[in-house]
Order: sequence, then C-alpha cells, then structure tokens
Amino acid sequence: MAKIKMRKSVPRIDMTPMVDLFFLLLTFFMLTAQFRPQESVTVDSPSSISETPAPEGYRITLVIDANDQVYFNVKGGMDTSEHIRARVLQEIADFYGLEFTQEEYDQFEGLESFSLPVQNLRAWINADGMADREEFNEGLPMDTTDNQLNMWIRSSRTVRPDLGVVIKGDADADYRVVRRVIDVLQDNNVNKFDLITNLETAAEIALEEENLYKKNNMAEIAESGGGGKSHGKRRAKKQSTHIDMTPMVDLACLLITFFMLTSAFSKPKSMNIVFPEKPKPGEITEAPEIDDRRALHVILTADDRVLWYAGLADPTAASLPTLQETDFSAEGIRRILLERNKDLFAQIQELDLNVLEGTLDVPADSVEVLKRELKTNDNTGPIVLIKATDNVRYKNMVDIIDEMAITNIARYAIVDINVVELKMVQNFFAAEARGGASSNK
Repeated sequence: MAKIKMRKSVPRIDMTPMVDLFFLLLTFFMLTAQFRPQESVTVDSPSSISETPAPEGYRITLVIDANDQVYFNVKGGMDTSEHIRARVLQEIADFYGLEFTQEEYDQFEGLESFSLPVQNLRAWINADGMADREEFNEGLPMDTTDNQLNMWIRSSRTVRPDLGVVIKGDADADYRVVRRVIDVLQDNNVNKFDLITNLETAAEIALEEENLYKKNNMAEIAESGGGGKSHGKRRAKKQSTHIDMTPMVDLACLLITFFMLTSAFSKPKSMNIVFPEKPKPGEITEAPEIDDRRALHVILTADDRVLWYAGLADPTAASLPTLQETDFSAEGIRRILLERNKDLFAQIQELDLNVLEGTLDVPADSVEVLKRELKTNDNTGPIVLIKATDNVRYKNMVDIIDEMAITNIARYAIVDINVVELKMVQNFFAAEARGGASSNK
C-alpha cells in the first residue's frame, strides 16, 4: 500500500478581521474629530514646554496679532443656552446708547473675534461674510480717553463674573501691547489668566512619524500553492490565491496614529500666569523687601537680547551692579538659573526619580502638590525679577517664563523696569558701541 504523504501547508494568520477593526477605529476618529473653527485672525503663538490644555468653556479670549492689533472674543463654550455673547452686547449697547435688533443679537452670537470701535459694530454684524467683516477690523480702542477694551471686559464679567481669560499673542507681537492688555485686565481685578502657546515637541514628533512612514516596509501580496509530485498525466498546478492584508493593517495603524497625534498636538496649550493685585487709586503700598543675596534681575531687550545682574541697583550706592549679557540657549540663561537654584532643582529631580522607580508610591496629582511644597519651603533659591525694555517680542517673554518652569524657579515676578535700570541698559549699549566694557557707575 502506497504511503500517503501529508500535504505541506504554510500556517498563516488571516488579518482581515484586524483590518475591519482598524478601519472601524479610523472611522470613529474621523467622525469624532472636531475641526478647528475658522478664525477671523491668525496668529503664530510662541512655543513652550507646557502640556496643560488650553481652558475651554466660558472664557474671554484676547488675541494680539503680529501687527499689534488687539481682538476681543467672549464665548460660552459648547453651552449656548446662556446666550453669553448676546447679553454682553446688550450691556455694551446700554452703556454706549446703541440699538440692535433681535436678529442682530442672534447673529452676533455666532461670530468670532473682532477689533473695531463699538460705533461700527452694527455694520460689522450685518456685513456679508468674513472677508467683508475683516475690513471693519481697524483696531479696538484702548487708550485712556476711550478704553473700549476695558468696557468689553467689564461687561463680560458683569454678565458672568467667573469668566476665565486667555491671551493668545503672536510670537512677533510687541510685548508693550501685551503688557497694556494685562494692565486693563488688572484694572478689572483679573490677576490670573492663561497664555496660549504651542507645544515645542509637536513638530519634532510629526517629523518622526513622517520618517517612520517612509521607512516602513509594507508587506507584498503573495501567492501560495499546493501540489506535489504526480505520476502519469501532468496536470496544471492549482494556485490558491491569497491576498495578504498585512499592508492594510500597517496603513490603518499609521492613519490611526496620525489622527491620535494630530488631534492631541493641534490643541493649543497654555501657561497659567498670576500677577500680584494692582493697588487701588490713591492706595499707598510698600514694595516687599527682597534679600539682595537672592535677587536676580533679568532684563529683556530688543533683538532677542538678554541682560542680567545679581543683587539690587541702589542709586545711592557708589556704583551700580554690572550688567552681563546671555541668551536663551541651554548654556545661557538656563545655566545661570540652574547654578543659583541647584538645591531645589536637585530635590525636585530626586522626587521625580523616586516616583519613576516606584520608591515613592503617590498619585500623579499628589506629585505636583509635593513639588509645590518644596517650592514654598525654599528659602535659598533665587528670586527672579523679569523686566523688559521697548521693542521686546512677546515670544521672548514666553521663553523666559518657560525657563522658570524648566529650572524649577520657586519665586519669580514680571515687573516694570525702573529708571535706574534703564540707565544701566543705556550705559551697557553705549559702552558696546564704543567697543569697550560696560560701565554702570
């Protein structure tokens, strides 16, 4: 009796169900993705290491574009039941003696940011399309004689006192304009707000994903057949055509990864800023005493230049501190800050390491609480005072605040530059122009 040979077969995994699953997930991501609404003004926000999502819901958004023009917007998030915008417009209409129809109130609720005097609001609302409305955006008055930005903020906070505030500035905007906007906020007792930024690593990760896609070796469609030796009449070999679905799984996986990453990185991030309460008119307040051994002054100047000095600039002293120049690199201002904050920085690094290794088992939110406690108890690190001269880009201010977070500085404040320091800066650049060392005597 002839020996029966078992037919050899190559084991394979049918990837078709996996393709179905991935395309269901892909469809889900595509349908649930929210498209960013078209904005009336486009700005290139500076980047930072902050991964805190930008606040949503009820908020006032102040946009400063590259031409230093301020735009105002107030939104109620996804909740339109309270008609926040219409009620704010009603407050403005009552204050300025304007009249709007109910149809204009309804239409105003669906519009975006604007930058124009209130006298042109009605024409702006009734304009045909965003392009026509853009022609009305000549600038929102915010001078001392007609501070309409102040009235918009006050009216918004009257309608809903808990409205949050976010500032979205272009990287090339003049910091003086941003500072003026902050002054108006403080005049309305808004001392806590968020700065909108982009995540620094977003572009790098996107590039890595692109390289990954290029390097990916997609599987080929293969054909496999059976049959062995036959005796007698030669028959055509039967081919069993099999479509390898592995490339489809690869493609679907890449698409899902793309949607996940772009949906995460396309969402703006924010840096939370807290300013000290502004003194009331006529109120006399004493400046807090600062230990001159811990004081570190960082002065931002034009052309992205950074000056600094340690101690206090006492105009009655025989000589003033010497200004030194650095930059925003890791070997620049960051090294200066780390050298003066090495004790606290080492403590926070040790805390992160213990949590990572499992030596310290605490929830993620408790880690931030422990870090805040370390910063509160710090009495040796520097007290950094950040100041700016004229023609400083908004990006530079965000960069220096970013350095405070990177180096774990416990105490810093953004303050106005004084007359003595302005003179020191002038002397520094005058000495530089002469080709000699700076003198602040």
